[in-house]
Amino acid sequence: MVSRTAERLSTLLSSVSAATSLSAQDVEILCSWNGSEDDEQLIENHSGYEFFIAQRKPYHFASNINQLANHASGDVVALVNDDVVLDPGSLDAGLACLSEQSPATIVGGLLRTPDEQLQHAGFSFELNHNPYHILEGMIAADDFANDQTAFEVPAVTAAVALIPRKTFLQLSLNENYQRCGEDVEFNLDLRQKLNGHVFLCPGLSGVHAESATRAEQGETGNTSEDQIKLRTRRRH
Repeated sequence: MVSRTAERLSTLLSSVSAATSLSAQDVEILCSWNGSEDDEQLIENHSGYEFFIAQRKPYHFASNINQLANHASGDVVALVNDDVVLDPGSLDAGLACLSEQSPATIVGGLLRTPDEQLQHAGFSFELNHNPYHILEGMIAADDFANDQTAFEVPAVTAAVALIPRKTFLQLSLNENYQRCGEDVEFNLDLRQKLNGHVFLCPGLSGVHAESATRAEQGETGNTSEDQIKLRTRRRH
């Protein structure tokens, strides 16, 4: 995870305790801390697992995540934004889904807004090759998935996603993106370069206050350069 807000990070860490039943020796939580030294002292880890500030770097999502993946020692990388609160059992459900697929697979989460509307159930693309969240804000999250069966989608967000570490390291995130789009391109790379698959797992779920930290910093939305880069990649 990447974070610069102690309160938000502490809330996420608390939700991890019920999100998985894995033993303590099977989980490491690595953070790229982008905040101040004073705020770092306010982080509270109630996850039940070891938590490490693996690096202290300026915020750049792609490079921060790539470096964390290199630090990691587990078989599976779980990408989780600090503005997410995971549901009980959600990481276990995602791991079960991932275990049923080929190694070149990424599993994304079913995310909802704080008012329980659907926020993310996979990306699709419109005619100009721009990605969009399927049915975002149009229906209640509970009305979208009638069961826990995973299904294939064009792409998923890195706000909550699981992928075998070896597969992630074969591709990594494109660090030329400034703010947004690297996770969508990663999905395209997985499908095109590794003949991989992208699944949405309804059981891997949580509440996502999307771009909450960036909104506080006045950094919401994609840059025009990122949009052009992603449209070009998808067109190819």
